[in-house]
Amino acid sequence: MKIKCPNCGARLKVKLNTLNQDIDIPCPICKTTSPLKSYQQVTDVSQLEHTEYPDCGDNTKTGILLNETIGQIKILGSTLSPFQLKMGRNIIGRKANTSKADIQIPLQATKSRTSREHLIVDVEKVSGKGLVHYLSLYKSEVNETLLNEEKMEAPDRIILKHADVITLPEAKLVFEIPDVEGTII
Repeated sequence: MKIKCPNCGARLKVKLNTLNQDIDIPCPICKTTSPLKSYQQVTDVSQLEHTEYPDCGDNTKTGILLNETIGQIKILGSTLSPFQLKMGRNIIGRKANTSKADIQIPLQATKSRTSREHLIVDVEKVSGKGLVHYLSLYKSEVNETLLNEEKMEAPDRIILKHADVITLPEAKLVFEIPDVEGTII
């Protein structure tokens, strides 16, 4: 069954059949323990906004959310594990000894056109919306970069949505929001 925390609005998945049980449930997000009867059952999860998590207090500053992940970047066509984003600034670039990037993409090209610091994904908490993921170029002079086949230009700062495709000169990345109902109590 899928339920919604009465305190912070986080969606949770529980192994119960009814809300009519006299037990207390601790929310893994806001850490508040509430009677199960005070939780609301969620029936239609298709209307949830993929780019935003529930407004759940200061716990988001630590990056601890459902499944302990805030979002991820996958390399399309690669068997590498997804790169996990963190709260705040995430710099994405090609793998190099001198790169300052948090997420370093290994590329096969010997003369890469992807910068060592190419993109930024800022993960910020926005009041009333939860977490929002902003994509921007690291600097104004990087080789052509596309978001969903549209060219990015500095100083663009675009809100990412689940399944957005970012095209670098030598790689395609996909932005994903993890399953917000993956926590099982």
